[in-house]
Amino acid sequence: MNQYDLIIREYLEEQKSVSFEKIGSLVFAGKNTPDDLPLPPGSLQFTYNKKAVTSPELIDFIARRLSKNRGLIQSDLESYIELMRQFINIGKPYEMESIGVFKLAKTNEYEFTPLDLTFKKEEQKNIKKQQPGNNSQVVVKRRTNRSALMLLAMLIVLAVLGVITWGIYNLFIAGSSKPDATDTLIEKNALTQPVDTGTVTNNVMPKDTMAGIKNDTMNYKFIYETTSSAMRAYTRTNQLKKFGNPAALDSIATDTAKVYQLYFKMRLYYADTARIRDSLQKHLQRSIKIVPDKQAMP
Repeated sequence: MNQYDLIIREYLEEQKSVSFEKIGSLVFAGKNTPDDLPLPPGSLQFTYNKKAVTSPELIDFIARRLSKNRGLIQSDLESYIELMRQFINIGKPYEMESIGVFKLAKTNEYEFTPLDLTFKKEEQKNIKKQQPGNNSQVVVKRRTNRSALMLLAMLIVLAVLGVITWGIYNLFIAGSSKPDATDTLIEKNALTQPVDTGTVTNNVMPKDTMAGIKNDTMNYKFIYETTSSAMRAYTRTNQLKKFGNPAALDSIATDTAKVYQLYFKMRLYYADTARIRDSLQKHLQRSIKIVPDKQAMP
């Protein structure tokens, strides 16, 4: 049983409706029942909707129940619902424990059948009526089918988790966590105290320009990502801004598409750029490119 099944049932009984992305929505019109019993017959109504989105309140509800970060819960729930769709689309009914079964209809639309213990009890009676030899064959066949299904599910889950883990690490862990006291993005004295320029090894400017600014500050761009996705660019920039980072972006038009350059904008002594770059690279786990902000130069 997935850890979300009972929580989704609690949410459904409390809020009376829930929606799943690209699947549809369930509406509950009955009374709350113990978790080990099916919901009352006729209390659930399913509406197929390929354009449905997952209920945002469900994400908040699960995050509170499990005391976890909302962003991580949202990503994990998206993976869970995507796995549901994959099972349904390959013709495998997906049973949401204590709620019901989702499956693919002949019309290629999703349909839902509430959990029915009456059918299961009748199935158990039919198995008991079988001869001992036939009964063992039925049990072996069911175990074989279950093992094959579990193997298929495991392969799908491993593939999905591999992609999700990489995405979560880069989006939430490597770039979105707040810096602590020992690993700040902008060190306290970086903008006020010059350091020995003889220790600086990165040459981000021509020598004649560099000589003129060693004892003065200017604006720099610390470019940490280039992407063609506008959604990725604005989402990532807004995330970093919420954590107090000086994040910004530029859009660059090319012959075929628009490219977005994501960067931190800081006013620094030239001697401090190497130290700040190293700190950012350690924090974001990305290669950082430093360029002068020409628009801000006199």
